[in-house]
Amino acid sequence: VLFRLGNTSQACGGAWFAADGSRIATVEKGRPELAQVWDGETGALVFELAGHTKALHGIAFSPEGERVVTGSEDLTGRVWDARDVRCLTVLDLYRRSPTEFDGDFSNLFGLPEVFCLPGTNHSNGDSEAHPPKLNLDHEISFHFIDHGRRLVSSTISALKLWDTETWKCLCTVP
Repeated sequence: VLFRLGNTSQACGGAWFAADGSRIATVEKGRPELAQVWDGETGALVFELAGHTKALHGIAFSPEGERVVTGSEDLTGRVWDARDVRCLTVLDLYRRSPTEFDGDFSNLFGLPEVFCLPGTNHSNGDSEAHPPKLNLDHEISFHFIDHGRRLVSSTISALKLWDTETWKCLCTVP
């Protein structure tokens, strides 16, 4: 053990790491609607992200580390500025957007082929490929792509593509 995060007796409900290891986000089982962000080298608490009304199930750090995205059972995602710890916007993770995708899912987001959805037209012609499942149960996943210019959110009800400059939903895959 390199260090212990905080001095709490509460069990950890989840942990997410920045790609460079500089930050670690955790959720305590006793306060599941609050994210705590820790320094990856020292284990010191850097800041807390409060604003959701229900338990958090997904957190992601942007590639440059300037933003943190949290997703909650309250049906929202929140985008946080990691420099001044303020909420930049609230994302509706569950409601369908006006722009729904109705076509070939194989490379909708420009992802490597391993992330293509099952049953789609893969370039190798194998429609039986089994890529990783994106979401089970009430898990909420976020993935920054295209050098941080886009965010993919995945919930049990929808996969969404967000523009990270405007935070508008570009597309929803039901």
